[in-house]
Amino acid sequence: MYIMLGDVGYARLESPTTYEIEKKADYAEMHVTEGKPLLQYMGQGLDKLDLNFSFHVSVTDPHAAWTKLVDMINAHKAFPVTMGNGQVVGKFVISGLKRTTAVTAEDGTLKAIYCKVTLNEWAEPDPLERRMAQKKSEAKAVSGANQQKPNSKIVVIPVKTHTGDFYAVDKKSIVRQ
Repeated sequence: MYIMLGDVGYARLESPTTYEIEKKADYAEMHVTEGKPLLQYMGQGLDKLDLNFSFHVSVTDPHAAWTKLVDMINAHKAFPVTMGNGQVVGKFVISGLKRTTAVTAEDGTLKAIYCKVTLNEWAEPDPLERRMAQKKSEAKAVSGANQQKPNSKIVVIPVKTHTGDFYAVDKKSIVRQ
């Protein structure tokens, strides 16, 4: 296989004719009084892949190839994209499909089509929470003997109905009148 999109593999003869990847970084623009705006790095943007296929009846069934892609976009889920050499590109959702009919038979049967598949990278939700959990799992354990207990005492305030401008409530809180 040249490339795998989910569990659908494309061999060399039906592989993408073009493979375009776009990487982004996100920046926030902060306006400055009487100066040019400043940029602050916010994080990595989502990758975008554009794959162009040419399906011809001499290699594969163009209608079946198109139907597989339509089924994948209708699944509304992320698929792993893997190159034939084992390189994992990442998880992507199909965000767009475009088909151009090149050749048909007299009855309208597809003989050759061109397809453009647009994929957007799928990022796992809650990256901060995931990073915190990872740091917690990598942290060194502290034994109970070495832990210090907080230096606090419980103070019981006697109940007094009225003392000057203050009175006691529930033996713990003092409230000003």
